[in-house]
Amino acid sequence: VHVRELPFKTMTRPRRVDSASYLRRRRERDTAAVRREFARRGCMRHAEESRMIVGIGVDLVDLARIASVWNAHGERFLTRILTDAERRALALRPPANRLAFLAGRYAAKEAGMKALGHGFGRVRFTDIEIASGSGAVPTVAPSLAFHGEAARLAAALGVVRAHVSLSHGEAQAIAYAVLER
Repeated sequence: VHVRELPFKTMTRPRRVDSASYLRRRRERDTAAVRREFARRGCMRHAEESRMIVGIGVDLVDLARIASVWNAHGERFLTRILTDAERRALALRPPANRLAFLAGRYAAKEAGMKALGHGFGRVRFTDIEIASGSGAVPTVAPSLAFHGEAARLAAALGVVRAHVSLSHGEAQAIAYAVLER
């Protein structure tokens, strides 16, 4: 009988590892492997463009809920939720579109907080800004900008690019945020 050596290692009991450092090393190894494969295929441009998603957030709000809070608190609510630039953009909108604009911004800011991994307590609504061009009609895709504590959290995550998508219907507004490293 001919006995040959098996082409794989036998199973050993896994040692206990610190999950955060293990995941960081694994992520770095996987990123390096993707870059090597792109380089091998002659696609260095893609190797440089490959990014990792470090945060995803989504939020859905009822326009009626935003309207009731806005009616109850007025300018105080706007000051707490919107940055100065966003308040100016709100003023430029036709009155019929202002509620949808406000609800979309509220949802986008909550989605951004979720993508950062924190909620209301640590990040203020005004630490996150949604820009989509100036004037009554948005001219560019919305972008997500972080200020204050949100900027510090984003820097700690290594965020280099932030994406946001907003939409609304008759009764609800939704926003989706993705952070890349």
